[in-house]
Amino acid sequence: MIRACIETWSDGRLLVSCTGHAGYDEHGRDIVCSAVSALVQTLAFSLDEVTHENVKYSFTGGNASIEASSLSDEGKTLLRSFLVGMKAIESAYPDNLAVDTRLFQWEQKGS
Repeated sequence: MIRACIETWSDGRLLVSCTGHAGYDEHGRDIVCSAVSALVQTLAFSLDEVTHENVKYSFTGGNASIEASSLSDEGKTLLRSFLVGMKAIESAYPDNLAVDTRLFQWEQKGS
């Protein structure tokens, strides 16, 4: 199972961490792993290249992390979009992905 944890603070700091393997299918054929990887990498690259946030990211084996010292409003919008995708995957594949947003501190629009 992939465990994804999204932590934010009221001052705009962000930590996203994903660990583990989905186990939906064999390596190279796992659609859950591929979907999560695509979303995590898109968030990291978009924060870096689109909104020019001060972001550090790492993708190694079954682990991924994204850290930002603060996010602009555009960065927060990207994060919310990322969460929509992650929650959709979690809903469709609850045995393969767990998304923890208990430490998500920003007010979420539409909640």
